[in-house]
Amino acid sequence: LHRDVKPHNLLLTSDGAVKVSDFGLLKQVQPAPSGLTPRAIIMGTPQYMSPEQALGEPLDERSDVFSLGTTFFYVFSGYLPFQRDSPAAVLVQIAQEDAPRLDEVAPHLPAPLTVIVRRMMARRREERYQEVGVILEDLASYERRGLLAFADAGALGGVPAQAWASREQETQAYQPAPKGTD
Repeated sequence: LHRDVKPHNLLLTSDGAVKVSDFGLLKQVQPAPSGLTPRAIIMGTPQYMSPEQALGEPLDERSDVFSLGTTFFYVFSGYLPFQRDSPAAVLVQIAQEDAPRLDEVAPHLPAPLTVIVRRMMARRREERYQEVGVILEDLASYERRGLLAFADAGALGGVPAQAWASREQETQAYQPAPKGTD
């Protein structure tokens, strides 16, 4: 698990390939030893965390799927789907509320794309895509049927790059305070 998928950790190469960076929170997915309860540690960037990550529950690939969906939402609309005054309030919002609909904040996007992002961001992990490969298959299927047309990077939702850069400080990784401090 990457545990911190967000626009700042996805790099676009000159030939158009996407590279994932910042593996500081990478975690091998392993079942907890029988009889032991995994310790809940919340690490990552609150605005991009999955509900289960916000709640300190065990994570699997679906958590990164949610974070990637949140990244798509942000890239295509220019808005973070979960926004509150504090990191803790953002985590509560993610855990308790459904994500806003991308088609409502970016109605110019193709409907199949908004459907994919919505499924990626389902609050209940059982309703989310179970694997990234299935997302790629759906995108390819929509493209083959002419329901999605990919444009150059400058046409991504019409959101200027400076809008993303100006929000960089809002989405820095969250590190909880050491125990005993406020």
